[in-house]
Amino acid sequence: MDLDAEIARVVRQLGEGPSLDLAALPADQALAIARPALPPFGPVSPGLDIRDVRLSVLRGTIDVRCYIPAASRPLPILVHLHGGGWVSGSLQQEDWRCQYMALNARCVVVSVGYRLSPEVRFPAPIFDCYAAWAWACENAASLNGDPTRMAISGSSAGGQLAVGLMLLLRREDAPLPAFQLQTYPALDPVLASQSYRDYADGPFMTRARMAWYWDQYLGAADRADPLLDFLSDVSGFPPALVQIAEFDVLRDEASAYAERLLTSGIPVVVSLHKGMIHGFIAIAPNHPQSTLALAEGCEALRAALQ
Repeated sequence: MDLDAEIARVVRQLGEGPSLDLAALPADQALAIARPALPPFGPVSPGLDIRDVRLSVLRGTIDVRCYIPAASRPLPILVHLHGGGWVSGSLQQEDWRCQYMALNARCVVVSVGYRLSPEVRFPAPIFDCYAAWAWACENAASLNGDPTRMAISGSSAGGQLAVGLMLLLRREDAPLPAFQLQTYPALDPVLASQSYRDYADGPFMTRARMAWYWDQYLGAADRADPLLDFLSDVSGFPPALVQIAEFDVLRDEASAYAERLLTSGIPVVVSLHKGMIHGFIAIAPNHPQSTLALAEGCEALRAALQ
């Protein structure tokens, strides 16, 4: 299929965007481009209670924002990990999506403001997410949440953090999520798949940009670290919905992860959004495909956590 016409228009409006080679710029200039000014939190939707919490983690703190729908009985809990190449992204940018998921999936959403790279590098952001997950489990009652019905959601870089979190939980012999929602996850630091060759120059996300993101996140870390091995032993991992964009350098690694789950006997639904690019939900939130992706994610969460 061809690139969706509306998405193509949005990409043109964005100009250089992620096609700019950040690796060619001084570090401070590259980070300034990768971290645009944060938007304000949006108005709170009727029927939602918002709770902000600061958690202590190793050598620092993180913020989490909890979205609690009005309900007469405890609700499932979704821990959400935002994207942004491990370098950017924020609670503010995810606010509208988290409100949507809380209301439409009928669950408590715990959005995690993990620390960003390169100031804090792998594996510390994974441990930040682990701390937020543990806090949500321990404080479920105060959130009107049910700790026996918990799920994880990760978009782009958040998808890798979700996989790392599940590997940590399994290492600690702790209960894993009951479901995982993966939206165009960034999983493979090798960047050698066919989709990285097909879409090296975009549209929108490029191979060079992703290489720069991975470098900021990993630094000198071993890229063969078990917490980065998304095709390793996935035994015990939960069922998944894996949402993929057709014109995305990350397309093949998301497909490979879904296939690894399937061959391990784990139920997986793969949703290929044709004509779409990486991050389409965030850059074109009013597009029908974005609405569809959000709705199908909420439907999958409701079905898995009922």
